[in-house]
Amino acid sequence: MMNMSESNTIEETNSSFIDVTPSDDLLDRTLNIYIYSGLVIGMFVGVFLRSFFFFWACILSSRGLHKNTLWAVIRCPMKYFDFRPAGQILNRFSKDLSVVDEKLPKELLDSLNIVLSVVGLLALVASTNLWLLVPAVLFMVFLVALRCIYLPILCDLKRIESIARSPVLTHLSVSLQGLITVRAFESQDFFMNQFDELQNFHTSVWFILSALKRGFVFSLDTISAIYICFVSLSFMGSQNTLVGNLGLAISSALSLSGMLFWGVYQTTEVQNQLISVERLLEYCDLEPEAPWEIEGKTPNTEWPEHGIISYEDVSLQYSEYEAPVLKNLTFCIKGSEKVGIVGRTGAGKSSLVSSLFRLTEPSGNIRIDSLNVKELGLRDVRGHLSIIPQDPVLFSVSVRINLDPYNQISDEKLWTVLEEVQLTESNIASINTQEHHHP
Repeated sequence: MMNMSESNTIEETNSSFIDVTPSDDLLDRTLNIYIYSGLVIGMFVGVFLRSFFFFWACILSSRGLHKNTLWAVIRCPMKYFDFRPAGQILNRFSKDLSVVDEKLPKELLDSLNIVLSVVGLLALVASTNLWLLVPAVLFMVFLVALRCIYLPILCDLKRIESIARSPVLTHLSVSLQGLITVRAFESQDFFMNQFDELQNFHTSVWFILSALKRGFVFSLDTISAIYICFVSLSFMGSQNTLVGNLGLAISSALSLSGMLFWGVYQTTEVQNQLISVERLLEYCDLEPEAPWEIEGKTPNTEWPEHGIISYEDVSLQYSEYEAPVLKNLTFCIKGSEKVGIVGRTGAGKSSLVSSLFRLTEPSGNIRIDSLNVKELGLRDVRGHLSIIPQDPVLFSVSVRINLDPYNQISDEKLWTVLEEVQLTESNIASINTQEHHHP
């Protein structure tokens, strides 16, 4: 009876364990699944929000930088474009701006992720063996020292590469503009040789920059391999180390070396790409020309009524280091007078017109109908004057924009002017008909 009671007791006990324990395990397992699922969902939401707000901020920054750079270039004095190659400006708005839009945000985000990952991996390595932090710190010191050696050279080469690209774009732009002249004088070989020389110089600088990056990566790989070997050999003399801890330490060291390697490379690339931001910011700080409008100094719509132009001791020089092109000019042109300016090349004929439109700010006073143009806004001065340049371009856009660029005149007045000069559709059609029937 006692054995039977003991047997029953054991069976009841076992059954109680069978009934109770699985339910507790199931409860704990379900709770863990919920917690894990919540962490995964929270991670996805956090990563999405982080990426969204980060790239949103990058887009706003890029738009602001582009807007400020473009506005600074538009507000530059005209003399700036006389001495600045077009390829250099194109280089800023093509290559440098594409780096800011595409490469820099991605590399900056990678760098921030790597910093956080390195902190977590250091904590994981320290949990297996606290002494492993010593080689990890030494490894980081070597990587930072190597970065400090390579970074100035990389940045200087990046600047040289950017500078060497501008003449290539300038030469290409000039060649396309003067393609007819090049063919007329059969100078294709000369221009091709010039382009090849500029392209070869840019390619050689780019090749040196790429080779230096490869050498930098190889040095990082070598230091990473030495660190992994040191971590692996450090466990050889230990008899009490668990196999799991050994595997965790080695895998963590591998991950840490990879992260540190990639982190140093990415931070170097970030600082290298920031040169494009630096070059764009240089344009943002360009000195603007005079204000377009000055409050209280707006002339009436009929100005100039008489067209009397007077120069009073006017001098003009394009640079403070150069001699004046115009020196102490004083004369007066009456209204409706036709005046011809004669002189050899470089005598200052174009400079005289530039001073009238204030393309280059002169000294002295220039008056039109007794109003000093230096006291007026640039838009008020240039909007009331007209000029046909040495290389005229007629009707590159609509006729209306050519006649009234500021959209201040009604269509009726414009049609009246076109009829007076016989440029209406009927007159143009009759001219074309006469040309076709001409023998």
